[in-house]
Amino acid sequence: MNLRGRQDTLLHILVLLLGLGLAVQPSFLLAAESPSTAGKAPAAEVADAAQTGQTVRHSLAYFLGGRAEATLRYTDTHLDIPVPLGYGQKVVGADLQLHVAPSAALNAQSWMVVLVNGQVAGQFSLAGNQGPSEQNLSLPGTLFQPGFNTVELRAAQHYASHCEYPMAGQIWSQVQLKDSSLTLKLTPTVWQPNLSDLGQIFDPAQTTANGHLRLFYTDDNHPGYWEATVLAVEGAALRYQYLPVDVRAQSFSAEHLQAWLQEPATTMQTALFVGNPNTLEPLLRSAQVRVSTDVPALRILRWPGHPHHVGVALVGQGKPLVELAHAFADPAVLWPPLTQASVHDVRFPPGKNLLPPKGVAEFSDDAFALSDLGFTTPTRTGFDPASFDLRLWNGGWQRKAQLRLHLAYAAGMSPQSALNVVVNGNALDSIPLNNPQGGRYSDYTVTLPPTILHPGWNAIHLEPVLVPQSNGGDCRPFFLGNLWVTVYGDSVFQWMGGGLRARQPDLAPLAQAAYPFNGQGQQLTVQGSSLRAANVSAAMTLLGKLAQAAGRPLPARFVAQSKPLPTADIYVGTLQGKGAWDQIPGGRDALFDEEPEVASAHPEHSLLAFLQEPVPARRAHARIHWDAEDNGDLAFLRIWRTGAKTRVLLTARDPQKLQQATQTLVQYGPWAQLKGNLAWWRVGNDRIFTLGLSETPFRTFGVRGGLALWVSRHPWISLAVLLFFGLLFVLASRSALRQYARRRQRAEMAEAEPLAAENVRSLQTPPLTTAPSTQSQAIPVSEPLADVRGSGAPTCSAALLYQQTFRTRAASGGWHAAVEDPRYRRVYPRRRTEARDAAPYPYWS
Repeated sequence: MNLRGRQDTLLHILVLLLGLGLAVQPSFLLAAESPSTAGKAPAAEVADAAQTGQTVRHSLAYFLGGRAEATLRYTDTHLDIPVPLGYGQKVVGADLQLHVAPSAALNAQSWMVVLVNGQVAGQFSLAGNQGPSEQNLSLPGTLFQPGFNTVELRAAQHYASHCEYPMAGQIWSQVQLKDSSLTLKLTPTVWQPNLSDLGQIFDPAQTTANGHLRLFYTDDNHPGYWEATVLAVEGAALRYQYLPVDVRAQSFSAEHLQAWLQEPATTMQTALFVGNPNTLEPLLRSAQVRVSTDVPALRILRWPGHPHHVGVALVGQGKPLVELAHAFADPAVLWPPLTQASVHDVRFPPGKNLLPPKGVAEFSDDAFALSDLGFTTPTRTGFDPASFDLRLWNGGWQRKAQLRLHLAYAAGMSPQSALNVVVNGNALDSIPLNNPQGGRYSDYTVTLPPTILHPGWNAIHLEPVLVPQSNGGDCRPFFLGNLWVTVYGDSVFQWMGGGLRARQPDLAPLAQAAYPFNGQGQQLTVQGSSLRAANVSAAMTLLGKLAQAAGRPLPARFVAQSKPLPTADIYVGTLQGKGAWDQIPGGRDALFDEEPEVASAHPEHSLLAFLQEPVPARRAHARIHWDAEDNGDLAFLRIWRTGAKTRVLLTARDPQKLQQATQTLVQYGPWAQLKGNLAWWRVGNDRIFTLGLSETPFRTFGVRGGLALWVSRHPWISLAVLLFFGLLFVLASRSALRQYARRRQRAEMAEAEPLAAENVRSLQTPPLTTAPSTQSQAIPVSEPLADVRGSGAPTCSAALLYQQTFRTRAASGGWHAAVEDPRYRRVYPRRRTEARDAAPYPYWS
C-alpha cells in the first residue's frame, strides 16, 4: 500500500500555466493517465469504423459566403477558396467541377491552374474561342489535411503574343461559383485527443454549416452549477470561433448516454458533461475512468467500441466547479497534453478592466485607434487591390466624425495613384499617392460630415488605385513592379460630438459584439421558462452565439422559472397565458407598441396578424394570440431598456418551436440581418423582419429628433408637405382677413343707422327760412329730385335751388352717405376706393 501511495504521489505534479491576454491564471493538478492508454479502442473496432465513409458536396459559393460568381481580371490573377476539414476525417478523393466563361479575346496561351495547398492538382485551357466550358478535375485526397485547406484557381490570361497591355479590359474570365462544386470523399480516422487538443475537439474546420454540440446536464441544485454550465458551453462555442453552434441539451441518464453512443458517426461526435461525481458516476463508470471527489477535474472521455465519440466532462461542485469552468471557458488558457487535469487557485482580472468594444458603442466622443476595431495594419498590392474596409455603429443622428490616417506607399508608382475615401457609398476624399520616390502620411485628416453619416451601421472604404509608371514604349508601356500601400492600425477615428442619441438599444450591436452585455464586468442573469431540454437548448445556443460575438466568455447565471424575474437580463422561453406580457419589466408597452408601423412596413408578415386586442382600452395593449394555426411558427427577439438596464427577450409558441427558431437565428444569414429593437421570423425560414431606427424614428429620437431625421431621409416628400401646409396657411389667412373686414363693415353700418334715420326725418321738414348755416349746402337742380333710376334725370338748366341739410361723416379719407336713399347712392359713394376720387360737393349733370 505504501508503494502504491508513493506512486500516486509521484504521478501528481503541480504545473503553473499562464493564460494569454485577459485569461484566467489557474494552477493545474495533473492526473496520472497517459494519452496512449486512455480509452484506446480495440483494433477490430477501428478497422470496422474505417470502412464507413461519407461524401460531402458543396458549391463553391458555399465556401465563399454565397457569392454567385467571381471574375478573374488581368494577366496574372487568382482566386483562393478555403476548404475546411475536421479532425478525425481523411479525404480519400475529391472531384472539382468548374463552370468557366473566358473572354473571347483570350488566345491559346491562356491557362488556369488548380492548386491544393500550393501543389498543382490540374490545369486546363482558357482559350476564348472555346466559349463557356465545364471542367471536371480529380484532385488527390492526399493533398488535403485536417484544418483549413486552400484550393487556388490561378489564371494566366493573354490576348496577344507581344506588345500586350497587362491591364486591358478584355482580359477576364468568370467562374460561376453557384454552378461549380467540390465533392469530398471522406472516411473517419482514429484520433486520440488530449486536453491540449481542445481546439481540435471543438473544431471550426467542419464540412457542415454549423457545429453540433451535445450537452448533458443534471438536476444539480448546488450553487454555481448553472453558472458553470453556461461557462462550459461558452468555452466550447469560443473554440468553434465563427461557426454557428447548435447546442442540443439533454438531461443526463444512462439511457440517454447509450442512445447518443449508438448514433452513427461519420465524423467526430462531441458531447459536454457538467455535474458532480455522484450524478456523473454512471458516465465515469462507462468510460472506465476514476476521478477524485476532492478537487474538480476536466476530463477527456472515450468509450471502448466508439472511437468517434468524444466527451469533455467538467466534474465538481460549488465554487471549485465554477473556477474550473472559468478556466475552460477561456481558449487562451494552455492545457497540458494529458486526458485529465484539476484546477485550483483561479484568479480573474477585475471587471472594470473589461471595456466595451469601440465599434459598437452607442454614443461616445472618444478617439480610438483602428486597431480597436480589429484593423491590423493591412497592405494592398497589385493592379486591382481590394479596399480597406471599416464598419462603425452610429447610435445617434447629426453626428460629425474625423478619420486621421497613417499610411505609406511604395516608390515607382505613377502620380495618378490615389487612395479614395468612400463613406456609405459617397466619395468623400482622394488622398494622392503621387510621389515617385514613395511617401508617408502621418496624420491625414478626413472629416466625415453629418450629411453622410447616418444612424446604424456606417461603412468606410479606403479604395486604393495603384497605377504603375510608364516606360514610354509601345510594347511594354508600364513598369509592373512596386505597387503597394499600407494603412496602419494606429490610425485614429473620433466622433466630434453633438447630435442626438438614440433612446432605445439596438439588436445590431448585440449581434455584432454582444453589446451592451460585453464589457459590463458583471454577471448576467439568464432566465428560462423551464428546465425542459428544448428550453435549455435554446438558451445555451443563444448564449454560445453571444459569446462568439463578444469574443470572450460572458459570465451568466441561468435560472429556470415560469414567472419573469425583474432582475433578469435575458429571457429565453415561452410566455403563455393571460397577462404574461405584463409580468415582463416594462410591460407590454416595452415589448410591442409599434404594431401599426409594422403593418405598414411588412404587410405580408404583419404583427396585426397575430397581435390582438384583449379588451377595448384607452391605450391599446397587444398580446400574442397563439390559436391561429398560420402564426404558430413565429418567433420574436426583442431588446429594450427599462431605466439603466437593457433586457432581451427570445420567445416562441412552445419549447420545440423555440429551439428550432434559435437554431435558425444563429446561422450566418439570419444573425447578420438583426437590427432595430424588434425582430421576428418563421421557424425554418432564414428571412428576418425587423423594426427599429428607420421605422420608428420618433420613438427612437423623440419628437424633435425624429421629425428632423424623417425630413432628412424624405426631403422631397417633406418639401411637398411643407408647400401643402404653406398653401393652407395662406388660404386660411385670406379667409380670416375677409371675415374680419366684413365684421368691421357691419359694425360701421350699425353705427351709421341712427344718423341715417335722422337724415330721413330732416328731408321731411320744410326748408329753413334763415340763411344757410355751415351744415347746409346748396345743390342746383332743375326740378324736384326724381329717382335716379327713373327716366327723368335731373339737369342744371333751371336756376332752382333746393336747400337740404345733409349730415355727412368722413372716415379714413372716404365719404359715406348717411341717407339710405337710392337717389343718393350715385352721389355719395359707399366704398372707400370710390370715395377717394369723389368731389366734396356732388352736382347733378
